[in-house]
Amino acid sequence: QLNLDLVFRVNKLTAFGTLTDEGFVLKKGSQLSKLNTESAASRVITTKEQLIKDGRIVPQGDHLVLQEDFLLSSSSYAAVMVAGTSRSGPQSWLTPDGRTLKSIEDSMLGQ
Repeated sequence: QLNLDLVFRVNKLTAFGTLTDEGFVLKKGSQLSKLNTESAASRVITTKEQLIKDGRIVPQGDHLVLQEDFLLSSSSYAAVMVAGTSRSGPQSWLTPDGRTLKSIEDSMLGQ
């Protein structure tokens, strides 16, 4: 049973995630960028806009805050949703002790 807690800090934002067997869970309370650049995947931005409409993401000061855990298909989608720019999830998400998700995935694959 995979359940790996991770953190992503970018542009004064802090987001929390958990890698699970089902996918990548972006955790309640995660801070998200209000701005989205053209490099961000359009379907991630569409999802983000829908969550704002639904009230599952709310504005707070100069950023947005996720109101409930949200399952995404990959750590990269979660990172794009947070940063509003194109991001590599495995490079962006860190364990509490500072290792990248990529290093964890590599060790799980025995590399």
